Amino acid sequence: MILTTWPNLLRPREGRAIETTASTFVARVLSPKTYRYENQWPRYATASFRDGYRCLDAFESGHAIVLDFDRGATREKIAHAYGHLFGVAHTTKSHTPEAGRWRVPLFTDRPFTADEHPRVWRDVAGLAERVGFEPDYNAADAPRAWAAPSAGPHYEAFELRGAFVDVDAALERIPAPTPPDMARYEPSSDDLTRRIERARRYLARMDPALSGSGGHVATIRAASAMVVGFDLPPDAALDLLWHEFSPRCSPPWSLRDLQHKVKSAARDARMPFGWLADAKRSA
Repeated sequence: MILTTWPNLLRPREGRAIETTASTFVARVLSPKTYRYENQWPRYATASFRDGYRCLDAFESGHAIVLDFDRGATREKIAHAYGHLFGVAHTTKSHTPEAGRWRVPLFTDRPFTADEHPRVWRDVAGLAERVGFEPDYNAADAPRAWAAPSAGPHYEAFELRGAFVDVDAALERIPAPTPPDMARYEPSSDDLTRRIERARRYLARMDPALSGSGGHVATIRAASAMVVGFDLPPDAALDLLWHEFSPRCSPPWSLRDLQHKVKSAARDARMPFGWLADAKRSA
C-alpha cells in the first residue's frame, strides 16, 4: 500500500509517498510517538497523490477507509461493528474517558479511485450505524489528512483482525447515483450582470475552506453554486472564487486549483444549471 505523509497540516504540497504494508501501519499505531506541539504533528493519508499534492484532483488511489467517531463510540462498539474487518482503532488527541474520540482506518482489498471512495465510505459507515453509533460525516472526503497517532495519558489502540474491506462488494451495495435531467437552461428573469451580483452575495455567506476540516468539500460547494446554481460562465465563476472566496480560505487556493474546481463543478453537476438563480430569489 501507499501512505503519504506531510510535515504538518498547512503544507499540503509537500507530501512524501511511502511504500509500506497494512501490518506495518497497524504496528505504528499500536506504538505511537509523542508530539507535544501542533507544528510538530505530521499528517498522513492512506492514499497516493500526484506530485504529493493533497487535493481531490491529484488523488491517485486509496488503500484504506478512515472513519472518525466523535460521539457515542466506545472500544466495545467499534469491535462489534468492525471486528470482522482488518484495520486498527485508536483514540485521538481530544479523547477522554468521559468523551470518547476514535479514529478507525480499515484496509481495502484493492486500491480505489476518488470516484469510488464516497460509495465505499458510505458502505463501511453503515456498519456502525446499524449498531447504534455514527461516524463524523464531515470527515468523509477522500483526500483528507489525518494527524499521526500521538501517545498521551488517555491513548488507546487495538487491532482489528478480520478481512480486508471488499471494494467491489461495497460498490454493489451502494450503487452510483443517477444524475437528474441536466438540460441547461437560462434563468428566467435575471441577466448575467444581475446573476453575478446575486452570486457574489450568496458566496459571501458560504463557509470558507479550511484545510483538514472539509476544505475540499466547501470549495466544491462554492464552485457548484457559481457554475451550476447561478449558471455563470466559467470565467465569471472563476473570478468570484479567486477574488471573493479564496482569500477567506486557509490556506488560500491557487488559481490553477480553482480552475480545476470550476471544471469539476460543471462536469459533476447533480442539479439543473440555474437552479439557484430561479429558486433562490432572495439570494
